[in-house]
Amino acid sequence: MKKHHAIIYYHGIGSPRRHMSLGNFLDHFDLYGQRQSKNVAGKPRNFKYKSELFAGDDDVTNYIEFKKIVEINGSPRVTRIVRVYEAYWVPESRSSFGILKTFFRFMGRVFSPFKVAFSVWRSYPAIRILSLFKMGENYSNKGVIEKIERAYRDFENWESRGDYKNGTFREFKNYLSVKYPKHESEKLVKAAINWRSSFVRLLLLRFYLYISFFWLQLA
Repeated sequence: MKKHHAIIYYHGIGSPRRHMSLGNFLDHFDLYGQRQSKNVAGKPRNFKYKSELFAGDDDVTNYIEFKKIVEINGSPRVTRIVRVYEAYWVPESRSSFGILKTFFRFMGRVFSPFKVAFSVWRSYPAIRILSLFKMGENYSNKGVIEKIERAYRDFENWESRGDYKNGTFREFKNYLSVKYPKHESEKLVKAAINWRSSFVRLLLLRFYLYISFFWLQLA
């Protein structure tokens, strides 16, 4: 096992959203890195979504891994590997919470996919990359998926945030057109459009599951 540092993200107080809350946390964590010195604090990059099975544990533990990149003498270097684990705690499960309060909490969860769907393309990177990986499972050209992911990571860096301040999907397509030659960028833009559709389908599926569970409980 390679040496790494671990961050355990506990949440559940307020308006908890499993996976979404973690994605939002990493998004703000990344934004914090953008405001720090490249030579000291560095920046989190190369986010990957992995799983492992601990000894004596029957459940698979999912985590997000990224690298701390520090610029030394003008060259980027990896100084630390960090893994983020999600510890999800739901206070609504306590019997002290009434039905009405639980109902409104759950309704907030039901409509949370719409909040993500109408956010800019740079927001909630964890969920977007997850949808990209799911699309890649049935995608014939794996190289295109890798280039799209790499381009999306670059789209988030300091320089790109300055050139593409809004972080919209349209700006991401423009970024692909500028970064790659025309014959290659056309394929990547087409794949990016498919990625956006896959992302919307993922959110709709989550919304459908929430609604189905809601009506089941209501019945």
